[in-house]
Amino acid sequence: MTAILWNCNSIRNKTHYLDTLIKAHDPLIIVLTETQLDQTVIDNELNMHNFDIFRRDRPSKGGGVLIAIKSVSGVKVSNCFRDTEEEMIVLKLTIFNFPVSIVAHYRPPSSTNLNSLFNFFNSCTDSNFILLGDFNFPEIQWKSDNPVVSPTGRALARKFLSFTTQNDLTQHVNVPTHTKGNILDLLFTNFYPGPSLEDGDAGLSDHTALIFKFSLFLSQSTTSAPRSARYLFDFGKAQTPNIIEHSAELYRRVLLLESSSTTDHLWTIFKEEITEIARSYIPERKPKAKKFWLTRETKAVCHKKDDFFTPTKLTQQLIT
Repeated sequence: MTAILWNCNSIRNKTHYLDTLIKAHDPLIIVLTETQLDQTVIDNELNMHNFDIFRRDRPSKGGGVLIAIKSVSGVKVSNCFRDTEEEMIVLKLTIFNFPVSIVAHYRPPSSTNLNSLFNFFNSCTDSNFILLGDFNFPEIQWKSDNPVVSPTGRALARKFLSFTTQNDLTQHVNVPTHTKGNILDLLFTNFYPGPSLEDGDAGLSDHTALIFKFSLFLSQSTTSAPRSARYLFDFGKAQTPNIIEHSAELYRRVLLLESSSTTDHLWTIFKEEITEIARSYIPERKPKAKKFWLTRETKAVCHKKDDFFTPTKLTQQLIT
């Protein structure tokens, strides 16, 4: 599954570029910040066909946040919440049997609190979260394994970093996302495995469009094509040590997900991963061509012939 996060700094005149991103990466989730939209702009003008769009426009000029979910089978939105104080949208949905809440947030540089965000997490009983957006905290050093706030950083930045730790949120962006070299656009998850940052496109904004790949969510559109029936696994040439190593890692992953996933989702992960391991470390071979003319009766005659042939060859005498 692919997700795009982009501070577009007004999407009105960048819909053609967004369409290019969609065609290049085929995302399931798109989150835009600083959309700078208002009620005069309808969803159809955004050139996001086959997407369900959820917006939280700023009443005044600027800002705004948007979540777009591709209309595909296996993805169902159950609830949408738009905060009235902060520029935040919360979508509760199920992605291929995996329940998750997507929290998209834009914090303007002048904002002095994140109370709505903090209160939502304090009161929410959901298990799985994707929190992403532009939080405008250049003073937080995200490149290290243990992020810290610079000595001159604001108290709100320290409070935000403490909030992510308390909620077991792992941050997945470690490259600059702004033209000034700061990491402002962030994506957090509290489940394993998290996404990988696959690509970034500077595009037409002062922020980079970030492309994430989630291996946890498996769909019919992302699974490998079925193996041709004309080929069989050659188990005699299998790379057994690699199979054992990757199977053990898969077992650990399933155990970690056991408490937060449905049985169907765990089975999907196991089945797809085992299939991928087999294809990676067990070579394939063509089966021997079947001799359609070799019936059971024909085989019996051949065996009888062999029974006569062997002693005849040994004794050099014709057996009658």
